[in-house]
Amino acid sequence: MQPETIGKMKKKFICTILALTVALTSVSFASAATKTTRKVTVGTPQITYVGVGYYPYNTMKNITTEAPYDTGGMTIDWSAVKGASGYQQQINYKRDGKWSGWKNYYYDKDGNFTFDGSSKRCYFVNYATQLKDAKAELKRNAKSYTKKGNLWRLGKDKDGNPLYEKYTLNQFMKKFCSKTRAEIGLYQDDTVYKFRVRAYKMVNGKRVYGKWSAAVAAKEKITTETMDYIFESVQKNVSAWAKKNYPNFEVRDEREGAWDEATGEYPGYTPEGGTYYITGSQRDYFSRYASPESVIKYLTESYENYIKEVSAGGGNESAYLFIRKMRNGSPEGLGSAYDGDKIFFKTWILVCS
Repeated sequence: MQPETIGKMKKKFICTILALTVALTSVSFASAATKTTRKVTVGTPQITYVGVGYYPYNTMKNITTEAPYDTGGMTIDWSAVKGASGYQQQINYKRDGKWSGWKNYYYDKDGNFTFDGSSKRCYFVNYATQLKDAKAELKRNAKSYTKKGNLWRLGKDKDGNPLYEKYTLNQFMKKFCSKTRAEIGLYQDDTVYKFRVRAYKMVNGKRVYGKWSAAVAAKEKITTETMDYIFESVQKNVSAWAKKNYPNFEVRDEREGAWDEATGEYPGYTPEGGTYYITGSQRDYFSRYASPESVIKYLTESYENYIKEVSAGGGNESAYLFIRKMRNGSPEGLGSAYDGDKIFFKTWILVCS
């Protein structure tokens, strides 16, 4: 082979190497550029529920059962965002004519809803905080011989009797905690509450947030229009149950007029106003932010259980159901008046012979 031919081949080989090097370098830069300039899209959730909380996970109820007796907090649910790593919640409330502005916490002026009572800032409880608490509990239980490193919650055996059940961390979070729910302790007084939520994704160790959802205000669900429905449904349910199980027991309806929102009761029909020989009574409470259906179910179960307790003797008895909207100064019975800022509903069932 001629020397000049070898020289041409060397030049051609070197040029090829250089061309490959340039090409590979360009791809590398392009890849790096793609990584640094890649746009992350985060969807926007929509709030689907604002109301009272649900039964906590230390009871025999489940997390989809509304707890109408909860007058010390508020819960929000929202739609899931595909690919979201988590969610942030905020509250804006109007107290004494002034809005707080959007915050991650509710300022509890009386320290009723904070655990230590020092900061008076009540933060949202959500999936992330529940996971943190569950891990801490699991760590404590790992040192316990009786708990053996599991999470334990009250459940039922096959006969419906209370029984503690054990869970792994994954089982516990799946059954008792929702990724699209948060709750916060607050006063259900005359304060106006609004909520919003946004999703985020973790990118290179940092949170990339999407847009905030539309703000949704908490609205009263127990109104003048729904009060008759609640009263008559509970009265009908309990009467039918009593007739079947205790034929001598009568659940009476002696309302004398329509519900009066101004006074918060049925006129002429109060637990203090009758001439009753009372052999027993029970009081219950429910939030004005609870759904009427959950209130009906809750009161029906409560009064059926109570009648079962007081009817063991099988005598001729009657029960009267009363409902009152409680505000500061509302009668509480026996000459006393309610002294507080909360606005809620209180019920009495009086059993008379």
